[in-house]
Amino acid sequence: NMKNKIKFLLFLFIATGLMTSCKKDEEKTVTEKITGPSCWKIAKYEEKDDSGNYKDYTNDTYDACELDDCTKFNSNGSYITNDNGEKCEGTTDPVEEGTWTLSNSDKTLTLLSGGFGFATNIESITENQLVVTATIFETELRITYKN
Repeated sequence: NMKNKIKFLLFLFIATGLMTSCKKDEEKTVTEKITGPSCWKIAKYEEKDDSGNYKDYTNDTYDACELDDCTKFNSNGSYITNDNGEKCEGTTDPVEEGTWTLSNSDKTLTLLSGGFGFATNIESITENQLVVTATIFETELRITYKN
């Protein structure tokens, strides 16, 4: 009968609406996650000790005036780090600028500035946090950026 058809159509309409609203948002690409925020700041700097564990050296390595510096990755492949907030003595603004590239299936982030390249492995990335690792002069390090 007509009443049952209307109930059935209403049920289908509601069920379809629920299914489409539950669909997960399209995952952003690594490039979109890196270029999305207007400011990435160093939140933690760690080095691996002899036992293979990471130890926090943030305050030993960076001054407060460096930890508030702001890096913006632009979609055209350039990046700029500005002295944001507390200025470090003797620094110019911008603190650093150069280019960035992704390679190795978006697992390697390379920064190039002043003729020097710095390749890092992306350990993890979300829209709010970027964790990279690198080895410099046999020191294994991990840097966490937040925005």
